[in-house]
Amino acid sequence: MRLAVLLLSSALAAPAMAGSLYELAGDNWYGGLGLAQRSAQGSPLMQLQVREVPALSGGYRWDERHSLSLQLVPTGRRMGLAVSYDWPRYFVRLAYDPKANFMPQDTLRLSAGVRF
Repeated sequence: MRLAVLLLSSALAAPAMAGSLYELAGDNWYGGLGLAQRSAQGSPLMQLQVREVPALSGGYRWDERHSLSLQLVPTGRRMGLAVSYDWPRYFVRLAYDPKANFMPQDTLRLSAGVRF
């Protein structure tokens, strides 16, 4: 088992620091627990407040070039979810974001891309 610590800096509404602690079990499986930043609706004037929430992630690597990953982030009473598959040059990601941008609708996004 290997242990990796990641510190990520962010500057959304205010400079903040978030971190993640990942445990890498074996050569294929990995998992992590960390802090993700999420905006909370502040005043009626939409002054956003940034706060940290726990995030859980994990995945499986078939080799260094192909992997499947999952990320869960709580968004109030619901859970945000993202599932990604990576190839050496391409990726595809499906994400569910409940009450995105403080709207009553839930968002389902499909992303695909090329690495260069």
